[in-house]
Amino acid sequence: MDDESGGILYPKLPVGNDPSAIVACVEQVLGYAAVSGVHVLSVDLDTASEVGSSSFIEIARFKPDGS
Repeated sequence: MDDESGGILYPKLPVGNDPSAIVACVEQVLGYAAVSGVHVLSVDLDTASEVGSSSFIEIARFKPDGS
């Protein structure tokens, strides 16, 4: 995609409540994105697996250049 087009991927990856598992998952996704030339703009977590009782918490926001 060039600068005039874009899209959103919103994968739901189960990681549980272990902070090290969350970090490992985010690092893995960032690695896949880098290889694919995709920019990750933010990372958020759902607080529960059930949509009706869940909220989301943004844990990281990146600039469009990936920093």
